[in-house]
Amino acid sequence: MEEVIAKTLGPFPVLQFLFGVAILGLGIWAVVRGLRGKEDKNFLLEDRRAEWAALDQLKNIEENTFKMVETNRELTNAINRLTSVIYNRDSFGQR
Repeated sequence: MEEVIAKTLGPFPVLQFLFGVAILGLGIWAVVRGLRGKEDKNFLLEDRRAEWAALDQLKNIEENTFKMVETNRELTNAINRLTSVIYNRDSFGQR
Protein backbone atom coordinates (compact mmCIF):
# COMPACT_ATOMS: atom_id res chain seq x y z
CA MET A 1 0.00 0.00 0.00
CA GLU A 2 2.77 2.42 0.91
CA GLU A 3 4.59 1.60 -2.30
CA VAL A 4 1.52 2.50 -4.37
CA ILE A 5 1.22 5.86 -2.57
CA ALA A 6 4.96 6.52 -3.01
CA LYS A 7 4.77 5.77 -6.76
CA THR A 8 1.73 8.05 -7.08
CA LEU A 9 3.47 10.98 -5.39
CA GLY A 10 6.55 10.68 -7.55
CA PRO A 11 10.18 11.15 -6.60
CA PHE A 12 9.59 13.92 -3.99
CA PRO A 13 6.61 12.91 -1.83
CA VAL A 14 7.61 15.00 1.21
CA LEU A 15 7.99 18.14 -0.89
CA GLN A 16 4.62 17.56 -2.56
CA PHE A 17 3.05 17.05 0.86
CA LEU A 18 4.52 20.34 2.13
CA PHE A 19 3.26 22.22 -0.95
CA GLY A 20 -0.17 20.69 -0.44
CA VAL A 21 -0.26 21.78 3.22
CA ALA A 22 0.91 25.29 2.24
CA ILE A 23 -1.81 25.61 -0.40
CA LEU A 24 -4.43 24.31 2.04
CA GLY A 25 -3.24 26.82 4.66
CA LEU A 26 -3.42 29.71 2.20
CA GLY A 27 -6.91 28.64 1.15
CA ILE A 28 -8.15 28.52 4.75
CA TRP A 29 -6.52 31.89 5.47
CA ALA A 30 -8.21 33.45 2.43
CA VAL A 31 -11.61 32.07 3.43
CA VAL A 32 -11.28 33.32 7.01
CA ARG A 33 -10.14 36.76 5.85
CA GLY A 34 -12.97 36.92 3.34
CA LEU A 35 -15.53 36.04 6.00
CA ARG A 36 -14.20 38.70 8.34
CA GLY A 37 -14.16 41.30 5.62
CA LYS A 38 -12.04 44.36 5.27
CA GLU A 39 -13.54 47.29 7.12
CA ASP A 40 -13.63 50.62 5.33
CA LYS A 41 -12.60 53.53 7.58
CA ASN A 42 -14.97 55.92 5.79
CA PHE A 43 -17.84 53.54 6.43
CA LEU A 44 -16.97 53.43 10.13
CA LEU A 45 -16.89 57.24 10.28
CA GLU A 46 -20.29 57.45 8.59
CA ASP A 47 -21.61 54.85 11.02
CA ARG A 48 -20.27 56.88 13.96
CA ARG A 49 -21.89 60.05 12.63
CA ALA A 50 -25.23 58.29 12.38
CA GLU A 51 -24.79 57.01 15.94
CA TRP A 52 -23.98 60.50 17.22
CA ALA A 53 -27.03 61.95 15.47
CA ALA A 54 -29.21 59.26 17.02
CA LEU A 55 -27.78 59.97 20.47
CA ASP A 56 -28.45 63.69 19.96
CA GLN A 57 -32.08 62.92 19.09
CA LEU A 58 -32.32 60.67 22.13
CA LYS A 59 -31.06 63.53 24.31
CA ASN A 60 -33.73 65.83 22.84
CA ILE A 61 -36.42 63.24 23.50
CA GLU A 62 -35.25 62.87 27.11
CA GLU A 63 -35.30 66.64 27.70
CA ASN A 64 -38.77 66.97 26.16
CA THR A 65 -40.04 64.06 28.25
CA PHE A 66 -38.92 65.79 31.44
CA LYS A 67 -40.70 68.97 30.30
CA MET A 68 -43.89 66.99 29.60
CA VAL A 69 -43.74 65.39 33.06
CA GLU A 70 -43.41 68.80 34.70
CA THR A 71 -46.28 70.19 32.61
CA ASN A 72 -48.47 67.20 33.51
CA ARG A 73 -47.61 67.67 37.18
CA GLU A 74 -48.67 71.34 37.01
CA LEU A 75 -51.87 70.37 35.18
CA THR A 76 -52.67 67.73 37.80
CA ASN A 77 -52.14 70.27 40.60
CA ALA A 78 -54.42 72.77 38.83
CA ILE A 79 -57.14 70.11 38.38
CA ASN A 80 -56.82 69.11 42.04
CA ARG A 81 -57.19 72.76 43.16
CA LEU A 82 -60.20 73.22 40.88
CA THR A 83 -61.79 70.01 42.17
CA SER A 84 -61.15 71.14 45.73
CA VAL A 85 -62.76 74.54 45.06
CA ILE A 86 -65.82 72.92 43.44
CA TYR A 87 -66.19 70.39 46.27
CA ASN A 88 -65.82 73.05 48.97
CA ARG A 89 -68.25 75.38 47.20
CA ASP A 90 -70.87 72.64 47.02
CA SER A 91 -70.25 71.59 50.62
CA PHE A 92 -70.58 75.11 52.03
CA GLY A 93 -73.57 75.87 49.84
CA GLN A 94 -75.60 73.01 51.27
CA ARG A 95 -75.05 73.87 54.90
